[in-house]
Amino acid sequence: KPKHSNSTETIIKNDEVMLNCTVTSNPAPTYTWQSEHLKEEIRSSVLPSSKLSPGKYTCTATNSVGSDSKVFIVKST
Repeated sequence: KPKHSNSTETIIKNDEVMLNCTVTSNPAPTYTWQSEHLKEEIRSSVLPSSKLSPGKYTCTATNSVGSDSKVFIVKST
């Protein structure tokens, strides 16, 4: 089952920041992002800074064994 090293991470938004939700699991997981700031569903392990507004972003990694979510809190500089 996918497992994140920690369940929450706080990020200060700048031009270089990316939210990285990548986990290692077998079978390989699929990723989904959820946030009130996202207009469409994003299905990748990384969310680039161009898509970010300050707020909360939840990434869920799922495979046939189970799933694990991680919350990213993005704060403005």
